[in-house]
Order: sequence, then C-alpha cells, then structure tokens
Amino acid sequence: MKTKEIYLATACLLLFIALAIGAAYSNPYWQALLINLSTTALGLAIALIVINVYLDRSARREAVRPLLKLIAPAIGAHHNDLIHAAWDRFGKPQFGEIAKRYTENNGDPRALTPDERNSLYDIIKTNRDRVLDLLGRIDNDLRELVVIIGWSFDPDILKHAFSCRYAISQLRIITFDDSNDAKLAICEQFLDADMMAFAVLRNLHSLIGSPKEELFT
Repeated sequence: MKTKEIYLATACLLLFIALAIGAAYSNPYWQALLINLSTTALGLAIALIVINVYLDRSARREAVRPLLKLIAPAIGAHHNDLIHAAWDRFGKPQFGEIAKRYTENNGDPRALTPDERNSLYDIIKTNRDRVLDLLGRIDNDLRELVVIIGWSFDPDILKHAFSCRYAISQLRIITFDDSNDAKLAICEQFLDADMMAFAVLRNLHSLIGSPKEELFT
C-alpha cells in the first residue's frame, strides 16, 4: 500500500473507534447516528486496505510475468541438460525412480545407490563448466525475482528461491575430488538446485496463469 492510503485507512479506523466510544455514551438518537457513522468509517478502512493490497499484488504479479520469461531459459536449459544426460545414462524410467526416491527421502543422497551417485557425479563433473555457468545465471535471476516480488508476495516462491540459491552457493565451494563425501554433497546440492529452481517456475506459472508453453521458449 502507498503511504497516503495507509494514513487514510488508519484515520478511518481511528474515526471508527472514536465514534464507537461516543455512541456508547450517547442518548438513543445520537447513539444510532454515531453507530451508522462508525460502521461506515470501518467499511471504508477495510475497503481501502483490501483494494490497495489487491492492487499492489496485481501490480507485482504483472511485473513477474516478463521476469518469468527472462528466468525460464536458464532454468529450462539446466533442467533439460540434467534430464537428457540422465536419461542417456540411466534410462528414462530408472531416472524417474531415482528422482522420486530422492524426494521421498527428504533430499537425502544416500537414498541413491553408490552406482547411481557415481554416475550422477560423473555427469555433473564432465559438464562442470556449463553446469556452474547456468546455475550462476539462475542465481542472479532468482535474486532479481525476490527483489521484484518482495518478501510478502508468496511464501512458497521465496522458500524455493532461497533454497535453490543456497544449494547453488554450496555447489560452488565443494571440491570435485572424487571422494565419497564430495559425491554425496555434489549430488545433493545439484538435485536440490534443479528441483527448487523448477519449483519456482511451477509456482510462478500457477500464480500468474501463464500458458504452460511459455515456461520454456
């Protein structure tokens, strides 16, 4: 809400309180009049708050629409790189089962077998430069997204955006030394970054009602 609307709504609320108190200590004639005036003031205050909150959210929603088109290519490229490489290595049904198992175990990389972790680690390490480049673009895009939509716009979008950015920050500092610990950490952060980034797109798509084909163009 803009400052002047906040002041006006506050004034209406204070007027409602003053009129309500006045009505309590007035004779029946003035009591009825003051009650009517107080309910009018309360209604105006509520209307100002509801309308301006709605307009504020609508304005930010419209601001998100072009940003969605900007962030979708990087997220889509990262997601599709993973999917295509994983399908080539594991096969589509098996990788789908891997992703489901990882999700059902609250993002624990130990839910993957050692062979699965080794294969996924190899995919990430082989394409390390492109992976980190795309994730860097995603990190910048999500930072801009959070600035535009603000802290009170949609908790799920913020949660997924910050979870994705955290996973990216961790992936950047992990050493690819082929140790078991490194493989566990890299698989976890890579999958988290992909899933959280895609969740942001899914939530934005649902929020603004854009056609599905707009997500990846």
